[in-house]
Amino acid sequence: MNPILRGCCFTAFLSTVLIATPSLAGDRPLEVLFVNMTPDALATKRSDECVKQIRHALGKDIDFQRTGETRLRKRVRKTNGEPFLDWPDATYERATSNPSWGIDTLVLVDCRPETNILNLAHSPANHGVTKIRMHSVNLTKTTTKWIGRAIRPRIWVGFSP
Repeated sequence: MNPILRGCCFTAFLSTVLIATPSLAGDRPLEVLFVNMTPDALATKRSDECVKQIRHALGKDIDFQRTGETRLRKRVRKTNGEPFLDWPDATYERATSNPSWGIDTLVLVDCRPETNILNLAHSPANHGVTKIRMHSVNLTKTTTKWIGRAIRPRIWVGFSP
């Protein structure tokens, strides 16, 4: 085979392989630390299901990391039982800015359908905190999915793979 023709065939083959293979350099999923903050004494099957519905509504293209409320409180130095919606922004930023934790966004959920209480906070990669306090609202599956879908775009703010 002619060396020039052989080089063209090889170049065409190599181009096809490189173009067909997606580039993954620097590409990674959003890392979300998702914590069920419903107090243990008030947790029920319905409250656990409510928290799961919100997590699922956030999407499947997210890498969820989970930890317990007690462990999170130790990490952010809030161990006196302070309501998480009363934490200052710096407390949330402590969680998202610590590179050793490897998270981009923090999502905290306290869901109690029996008493119609939903408290949610999230702090995205660019910092800042969104807090949602819903009391006296019927927490149906539709409502919790709606909440999850409503905050989904906000948890991506400031994320750069």
